Amino acid sequence: MSSIGYESYQKGIETLQYFTTLLKKYNVTDVKAIGTAALRSAANGKQFARDVLNQTGIEISIISGDQEALYIANGISNIYQHQKAHLIMDIGGGSVEFIIGNTKIDWHTSIDIGISILYQKFMTSDPISSEALNAMLDYLDDQLLPLADAINRYPSYDLIGAAGTFEVLSSHQNGESNLPIQEIDLDKIKDLYHQVIHLDLNQRKSINGIPDHRGKYLVVAMALIIKTIDLVNLNTIYVSSYSLKEGVLLDF
Repeated sequence: MSSIGYESYQKGIETLQYFTTLLKKYNVTDVKAIGTAALRSAANGKQFARDVLNQTGIEISIISGDQEALYIANGISNIYQHQKAHLIMDIGGGSVEFIIGNTKIDWHTSIDIGISILYQKFMTSDPISSEALNAMLDYLDDQLLPLADAINRYPSYDLIGAAGTFEVLSSHQNGESNLPIQEIDLDKIKDLYHQVIHLDLNQRKSINGIPDHRGKYLVVAMALIIKTIDLVNLNTIYVSSYSLKEGVLLDF
């Protein structure tokens, strides 16, 4: 089990201390703070939560992957009205949440294949080597078996990508937009994937619509998306700007 590094640990504490000053400034008394995969999987995740409580008064609830998936589904339900079967996919640094549903949630899970994990495990060179890429794709085949089984039981037709990498793909295709949900082109996603797997970091950063901080993880994120697409008989791909935080807000 890995730990949160010293620099990131301190930056997290300092950020929440800054939030505390804003809460006091605006007289906010009701606060809900949650920790997801980064704290769930870190050896010092619970200690971080204790230090935050002691230094800021903010109590962090470290939620399960299942609860995270439910929050995501609830957030997206505000702008996607479940008119037909769909698969929601939310890519995080430590985990990826999948939710299948129609008028209700039929199945959901959280799998520890986030982009930080995939990057550390397989991005041993930049550009990625063909051997490492093939090893990652084989690894994803194995890790996505629960999703493949669920899709066989609950056929899904629309893919809804939640925020993060999906918003980058939308920006690349459609430019900046304030729309909470919009469609993106499947063929263009595949074309971009076949392009980025041959590029180094500087070349990826130069692609239109790709922010610098997303370029680092773009190869592994797109491999994950392509593998998921291959499992689903898709009609349409949507990108939702609503996700986890909106689901938490609704619950709050």
